[in-house]
Amino acid sequence: MSNLVSGAKDVFLGDEKKIKQPVTRFSPLQFGTPGLQTQNVPGGFTVSRTPQVSGALGQIGQQSALAGQEIGELKSLVAPGFGRLTESGVQAIQDQRRQAVSNLRENLGRRRVLGSSFGADALARTEAEFG
Repeated sequence: MSNLVSGAKDVFLGDEKKIKQPVTRFSPLQFGTPGLQTQNVPGGFTVSRTPQVSGALGQIGQQSALAGQEIGELKSLVAPGFGRLTESGVQAIQDQRRQAVSNLRENLGRRRVLGSSFGADALARTEAEFG
């Protein structure tokens, strides 16, 4: 324990000449992680990616490029004006109109008022609602 304390004193409170001298036998620790690895080279060390990380980054780049292409293809479907998206919305409204009018005709027919002015008025209001 006293050697440790003595060593710490030398580093923090030691002789200024000793502290300012360059380290001549510096050898950094070599380590490896799932993403990085180090390698000692003359005069220092290098840090590089592992092959697994490089492969994963390459796959991310490829998938991003494919996603960009797919988005580019979808842009034409949502163009201003009457694009495929607008067409789909109009079709949904038309389907609802057909269903509502059909249900109303059936209901008025069961009540035997389909040909009356009341029945015609009810159908006209339903058609106007979807117009």
